[in-house]
Amino acid sequence: MIADRYIRKVCTKIQYGVLNLDVKGKKYLFKGSLPGPEVNLTVHTLSMLWDLYFRGSVGLGEAYIKGKFEADDLSLFLEFGALNEKAFGGEMRGSKFYRKISKYYMSQTKNSLRQSKKNIHAHYDLGNNFYQEWLDDTLTYSSGFFKTGNETLTEAQKNKFESLIKGNEPQKGDRVLEIGSGWGSFAFYLNSKFPDIIIDTLTISKEQFDFVQKKIIQKKLQGKINVIYRDYREHQGEYSRIYSIEMFEAVGMQYWQAYFDKVKDLLKPSGVFSMQTIVIFEGLFEKYSKKIDFIQKYIFPGGMLPTVKKLENIANQKKFTFLVKNQMADSYHQTLEMWRHNFNKKWDNIKSMGYSDDFKRMWNFYLSYCSGGFKAKTIDVFQIDFVKK
Repeated sequence: MIADRYIRKVCTKIQYGVLNLDVKGKKYLFKGSLPGPEVNLTVHTLSMLWDLYFRGSVGLGEAYIKGKFEADDLSLFLEFGALNEKAFGGEMRGSKFYRKISKYYMSQTKNSLRQSKKNIHAHYDLGNNFYQEWLDDTLTYSSGFFKTGNETLTEAQKNKFESLIKGNEPQKGDRVLEIGSGWGSFAFYLNSKFPDIIIDTLTISKEQFDFVQKKIIQKKLQGKINVIYRDYREHQGEYSRIYSIEMFEAVGMQYWQAYFDKVKDLLKPSGVFSMQTIVIFEGLFEKYSKKIDFIQKYIFPGGMLPTVKKLENIANQKKFTFLVKNQMADSYHQTLEMWRHNFNKKWDNIKSMGYSDDFKRMWNFYLSYCSGGFKAKTIDVFQIDFVKK
């Protein structure tokens, strides 16, 4: 009876799409007044509802990991949830007690110089072999740019690199900086297009540092590409061009100002900083920033998405000219769907590395959660130039 009341209280607020719900054999149908996806959800265990009520998106993800519910199309279901997030209001924010716990957790994972390495290690040091199984040939772990929608993932990643540097192309003899090496794909791309420049690339992931360093030696690019195991806050130098691809999300809100202070300090007069970053819809930021979600707890501890407006405000404060170049939510949705397909296709290989079935469900939820958010446009990805005045 309590479960039935909770279901009706929440689901009668649906604005977008249709929910076909099966709760241990009891069928429900809820229709929103606005167009949206039609989704089928089967709840196997009633405690899934309490997970959702008490812990919001974290509880929903944990319930999925434990097999308490299934969706015919998980990405579509999470898109449906993202579209209706504002309508659901406080019903899925988690209890007040959980929100207090969230604040404590966030204080313990903020990206200080010491903690940032632990936070990065939690995700990027799962093992190079793990990521090599399902990323594209360039080993690029960020959104591609699908101009036609028919490109391969590798082609879309190269499109992304081209669009990011457009208007901020290195000149012969330049020394440029990349903040956040990944597995070196952007640095090696820059070298292939501009062989007469020197590239410094920063990372605080030991796995990625070792991988990139080995590849530099294999390609005989010592002195052309320098991978540096160092936090951006401790780096010194002067550059006409700086690039960063989806690293800012890991900076943490407490350090946004310091991040741009450092970028400004590293840039020469009239220098340009080109950044690709994920952003969250302005109207969701206040609630989002006050509690941890599934991604922050299980995937990227210490992370925080900015809004476009907040980035523009910081740019104005720091005396940067702010130029939006590209907006690519649809491309990220397509990238994530390709990653999820590759991940599941290669699961037997991944499992042989020692990863559990719970890990598989966690990663499926993570990739689908992000994919649904980009499809619903509650999150987006932008390429932005910051020009030092």
